[in-house]
Amino acid sequence: MLLLSTVLISLAVLSVCQIVGLFQYMPKVIIYFSLGTYSLLWHVQFFGIVLLVRDRMGAINTLLLAAVRPPLGSDAELEELVTQPSLAGRALVAEDDLLRLQRATLALHRTARLCRRHFGPALLLAVLRSFASVVSLSYAVLETGRRSQIPERVRLPLVAGLSCWLGLSLSHALLACWVCSSAAERAATAGLRMARVRLLVRSSGSSGVLQLPVDRLHFSAAGFFDIDLPLFVSITTAAVAYLVVLIQFSTM
Repeated sequence: MLLLSTVLISLAVLSVCQIVGLFQYMPKVIIYFSLGTYSLLWHVQFFGIVLLVRDRMGAINTLLLAAVRPPLGSDAELEELVTQPSLAGRALVAEDDLLRLQRATLALHRTARLCRRHFGPALLLAVLRSFASVVSLSYAVLETGRRSQIPERVRLPLVAGLSCWLGLSLSHALLACWVCSSAAERAATAGLRMARVRLLVRSSGSSGVLQLPVDRLHFSAAGFFDIDLPLFVSITTAAVAYLVVLIQFSTM
């Protein structure tokens, strides 16, 4: 579907180029526009899936506290309830409700796993592109700002434009890392609450509550590294170090 959408948009651009008389620039326009459209479409799909997983994990966290009778309002109340010895063996949670929430959690983990498998190579290339963009744009801002031969009326708008571009690149990388980290954090919270709420269910031989361990939810770039906030810190740190090396070589 993604490739089909890109092909259709490219054909539309081809028709527009022929109509407005830009036939000599058509190959470059088609290549740049197709790559940009493909990147935009897969970014929208990836962010949509991650935001959906994040939202559903938040809903599961809320429903886990509401499944206890009486409903609870925080993790502190759940911990206090679990540690009370007088409530041992008492059925405070319906098995059907907990089983339904466990199946929903497993479905979200499967969605995240399929998302990693489908978008892994694209995420790896996007991270490498973000690193290259941050380094090149930072170096361009510094070099443009200190070139005295460029007129000031040209240099200042150019530096402002490059700075805005650099800010957009950093914001895009930060947004992607924050969304993935937030979804993983909510999944970890759901796992902890699930384990505590499971203690409040009366144990029986025919219990339908799942006892399967669940892997940590994460979004990785083809298995090389996880997309999270520490990755953003690593990108910025490596970019600053590489930028210092470039400045030292340029001064020599």
